[in-house]
Amino acid sequence: MENLTQPIKYSVPSNMRECFEKFVRRPYDIHPKTDAWQSEVRNQKPDYHRKNILEKGRADFTVPFNGLNPTAKVLLYCYQYMQMHVISSYHIFCKHWDLFNGYVSCKSDTNYHSPSPLFIDFGCGPLSSGLAFAHAIGAENQIAFHYIGIDRAKPMLEKAKDFISYQQFGKECTFDFLESYDALVPLIDKYIHQNPELLIILNFSYFFASKSLDVQELVDIIKNILAKHNTNQVYIVFQNPDTTYTEINNKWHDFRNLLPAIESIISGPLTEIIWYKSTMDGYDKKIILYYDILQIKRHEN
Repeated sequence: MENLTQPIKYSVPSNMRECFEKFVRRPYDIHPKTDAWQSEVRNQKPDYHRKNILEKGRADFTVPFNGLNPTAKVLLYCYQYMQMHVISSYHIFCKHWDLFNGYVSCKSDTNYHSPSPLFIDFGCGPLSSGLAFAHAIGAENQIAFHYIGIDRAKPMLEKAKDFISYQQFGKECTFDFLESYDALVPLIDKYIHQNPELLIILNFSYFFASKSLDVQELVDIIKNILAKHNTNQVYIVFQNPDTTYTEINNKWHDFRNLLPAIESIISGPLTEIIWYKSTMDGYDKKIILYYDILQIKRHEN
C-alpha cells in the first residue's frame, strides 16, 4: 500500500547544524588544495560531484577517483548527501515514535544508565541514522543506546567516529563499528545477555541501493538474528529513494520475498515528500522517500 502525503519541510536543528559545521563544512572549506581536490571538486559543479564521483551515493568509498582519495570522497559525500539522509531518517523516527517510545533510554528517565535500544545500522555511512535517532528524542535530552554501525568502507567508519561527540549522545552510549558481518552476531548476543529485553532495531537507510549488496547473504544473517532472539521485539526500518528507476528498490523487494516471516506495521511501504533547507549551500532540497517499518509476524495462540 503506497500513500503520497502532502510535503513536509524541516529545518536542520541548531545543535545538529553545529555538528555539521564542525565535521563537514569546515573540513570541506579548508581541505588541502591538492591537484585532485582542485580539479575534481573545486573546479566542478555539484551535479558532477553527485553523478560522477559519488554515483548518486552508490560509489565505492574504498577506492580513489581520479586521484581523489577515499577519505576526500567521504567528505564530499557528507557535504552533498549526509544532511538529506539524516533528515529523512529523522522524519521516519519522529512520525512513528510511538513504536520506539518506552524502549529508549533517555537522560530524563530513571533507567538512563541501562542503554537501550540496540540499534544496528547496516551500511551506516558516517552515522547519519544514529544522529537522527538521537535527535528524535528531543533537542534538550540525551540518549543512551547501543549502536552498531556496519560499513565495508573504513573511511566512512572513521568519519562516523567524528560524530559520536554529538551532544545528544549520552556518556552511557556504546559504539561499535564493523567492516564486515563476521563479529555482528556475537556482539548482539553480548548486549542481549546484558539486557534480555532490549528492543533490536535493524536499520537499512539507503542500504538496498548498493550495487554490491549480496541479498542472500544478508537474508541468512537476518534469519539467524531473528531466530536467536525471537523473544525480543525487533523492528526493521527501511528507506530508499522513491524513483522511476525501479531497479534501485529491486534488492529490497527480493529481501522481503525471502523473509516471509516479517510484516509491515505501518501499512507500508509509504511514499512521502520531504523538504529541508541545506546548511551546506543554503538551498531548499526535496526528498521523495520510500520507506517501511516491519516486525516479525506474531501468531496468537
